[in-house]
Amino acid sequence: MDKVIVVKPSFAEQAVDMVEGFLHADDCGLVVLDSLAALVTASELDNSAERANVGGATSAVGKLYRKTTVALSEAEKQGRYPTLIYINQITFKIGVMFGDPETMPGGTKPPHQASIILRCYGKNKMDTKISQAMPVAKDVNFIIKKYKCPILAASGRFEMATIAHGLLKIGQCDDFNTVSEYLKAYGLFEKGEKKGWSILGEAYDTIAPFKERLYSDEAFGNSVRQNIIDRMLSAGKLMVQDEKVADDGE
Repeated sequence: MDKVIVVKPSFAEQAVDMVEGFLHADDCGLVVLDSLAALVTASELDNSAERANVGGATSAVGKLYRKTTVALSEAEKQGRYPTLIYINQITFKIGVMFGDPETMPGGTKPPHQASIILRCYGKNKMDTKISQAMPVAKDVNFIIKKYKCPILAASGRFEMATIAHGLLKIGQCDDFNTVSEYLKAYGLFEKGEKKGWSILGEAYDTIAPFKERLYSDEAFGNSVRQNIIDRMLSAGKLMVQDEKVADDGE
């Protein structure tokens, strides 16, 4: 990104107008709202906490849903495709004995609007040899799906370092196993003719130097991961083209 703009609206209606305004801007490609659960309407701020305000945040989120849908449609007509991300939390319904007790603040409109929903479950990973009090990594399980369309779902897990340890820096993910398996699948990670390994056309006596280079050399690591992504995307394009040829032949 060339620039990051952080704004802190005072109430929900102001946040809705800001998000809509950014989506209409020609030079804005990504808008993140953090979070739907924290939106507070102006009427709720003005009134005492003793006074009930039923459905206030849901009403504001409904306006957000309608206004952003129109803004995204207008941007598409102009040849722009901005990305809109909502961050939300999971809460639980009170007194539910049967069925799913989970719900999300803001009602059901955002899940219906979303083209992709990413849900993360984080768990601290402790290692007393590195730190007695702080987790060394966050073990994250994730589920990606379209709302109520499980056929389009995918899931997985990753570990993100919260303390620099071993070869990992803060924020890095321990993805060596994933990277190596994809490289093996594409024939880029093989046993050498006599000894060692041939990885991406380079010879290594053992796997350890490649793993260290993957994490320590940021440019090299990014190029390796981008190589895998490009191959996956090209495979998808070839599949679509083959299907199209088959349809034309029929």
